Amino acid sequence: MDDPRAQALIARVRELELEIARKDQLLRERQSTTKGVEKKVAQNAKVESPSSPNPPQTSAKQVRTPKVEILASLREIATMAKPMANGSAKPERSLNAGDETSSDYQALRTVAADTSSILEQEARKVVLGWKPSKKDPEAQLSLLRCLLQPLETVVAALMAAAYLNKMTQVLSSACAMKALEACSSCIALVEGVDSEKAAPLCGMVESVCENIRKLPISNEAAVKRQLLEAARSAGDSAREFLDLKESGKVNWGFEKDKDDEVDDDFDDEEDEDDIDGDDLDRLDRACKSLLACKAVLLHIGQNLKDDVMVLDGISKHVNSVVETATDFGVELYPPHDSPRVAQKAALLLAAATKLHDSFIADGSSPAPQFIELKSQLSSLDA
Repeated sequence: MDDPRAQALIARVRELELEIARKDQLLRERQSTTKGVEKKVAQNAKVESPSSPNPPQTSAKQVRTPKVEILASLREIATMAKPMANGSAKPERSLNAGDETSSDYQALRTVAADTSSILEQEARKVVLGWKPSKKDPEAQLSLLRCLLQPLETVVAALMAAAYLNKMTQVLSSACAMKALEACSSCIALVEGVDSEKAAPLCGMVESVCENIRKLPISNEAAVKRQLLEAARSAGDSAREFLDLKESGKVNWGFEKDKDDEVDDDFDDEEDEDDIDGDDLDRLDRACKSLLACKAVLLHIGQNLKDDVMVLDGISKHVNSVVETATDFGVELYPPHDSPRVAQKAALLLAAATKLHDSFIADGSSPAPQFIELKSQLSSLDA
C-alpha cells in the first residue's frame, strides 16, 4: 500500500513503540536510583542520630507509575483516530488511487481482526495479574506493555484502512470509530484496573474487539448494512402505526396503581381516546408510505454497484431518509396536526427522491415501489 498518509500513521505508531521502550528503561533507572538514594539516606540518618527513634526521612523525586506511563501513550494513540471518527477530518478522494485495490482493505481488516483476539487475551491478563503483582511495578508495566502492543497494531491497521482512497465515507468512519473505541476501552481498563470495575471494563474491551471482527467486508457491504438498518426501522414504524390504526384508539399511558386512592368520579376509560376518521385515513396512507419506503431501501441494497462515489452519495442520502422518516413518525401519533404531517411528509419525499436519484444516476433500474412511495406521501402533502 503506497498511501503516504497510511505509511506516516504506521511510522508514528512505531515511533511510539520506541518511545515506550525508552520510558520503560528510564523508569527502571529511576527506580534503581531511588532505591539507592533511600538506602544511603537511611544509612546517613542512622550514623548521625543513632539514638533517635524517628530518624529524618528524605523523599526522593516522585516516580511515575506504570499506569501513568502507559496512559500517556494510549491517549496519544487515541488522538490519531479521533478526527476521523467524529467526522471533523475526512480523507481526500484521489482520482488516481494508483495500484490500490479492495484487497488492501481486506488485508488490513484481517490484521485488525486477528490482532483484536490477542488484545482481548492481554486485557484478561491485565485484570488477572494486576493484584498479584501489586508490589512489583516492573511486572505491572510488563502487563500493560503487552496490552499496548496489540492495541497499536489494531489502531494502525484500522486507521490505514480508513485512509485508503477507494473507501466509502461510511466504512472509513466505521474503521476510525472502532480504532477510537479500542483506545477508549483500553484507557478505561488501565484507569480502573485497581477497582472492582476491572472485570466489566475488560468486558468492554472484549465487546469492542468483537465489533472490530464484525466490520463490513467491503464498501458495498457497509452501505448495504446501512440500507438494511434503515429499512428495518421503517418497517418497525409501519407495524407500530398499523397496530394503532387497527385498534382505533390512542392510549395515553395512564395506569392506576392498585394502592392508589382514586376519586369515585374517575373514569377507567379516560386514558384512551377514539381516533377520528381523518386521522385514521392519514395513518393508513402513512403506513403504506413507510412500507413503500422500506421496499425502496431494500431494492437499492440488493442492487448496489462497486462505485465509491455512487456509494458515498447513497450513504449520505440514506442518513437523510432515516432522519426525516423519524421526524415524520413523531407527527403520526393522534390527534394529528395535519399541516405538520404534510410538512414532514414533503421532507421525507424530498430525501427519498434524492436517494433514489443517486441510485439510478449510474444506470441502475428504478425501484418499482418508488412510485407508490411518491403517491402516498404526496397525498399526505395535499
